[in-house]
Amino acid sequence: MDVALLDLPRTNHAELPDGQHHHAHAAPQGLAALRLPSNSRWRRALNQGQGYTACGWIFDGDTEFDTIGMMEWIRLAPVDRAKGVVRIAEGTLVINRQGQDLSIETRPAPPLDSRIELIHSADADWNALQSALFKIRLG
Repeated sequence: MDVALLDLPRTNHAELPDGQHHHAHAAPQGLAALRLPSNSRWRRALNQGQGYTACGWIFDGDTEFDTIGMMEWIRLAPVDRAKGVVRIAEGTLVINRQGQDLSIETRPAPPLDSRIELIHSADADWNALQSALFKIRLG
């Protein structure tokens, strides 16, 4: 390339992009889309699709749950599927239930936040479930 080309006046006056990221991304779904607005301690989201309704909650990293209370709440929730990763005094409680099949794991380090999702093939009383969930919060 001839270096003399660098001395030619600019003839393209089109506005340059602002440097921001402009191409589209698919919006995240379910709990992945759930983010806490600043200064909020918790948030709830409802989603429907493929014959199921899901209700999910996210709590900030300071919110702690009663271990036994959380295990009972998940076990007794009248839904098809329940899963969560929550902060407890011992660290983290990971719970996954499908029907009557229940898996429980504890980890020593606390999670960055607590996330719970209930999935059901029929309508559920999400407000009553949320009320019971709030009663097992410790802080």
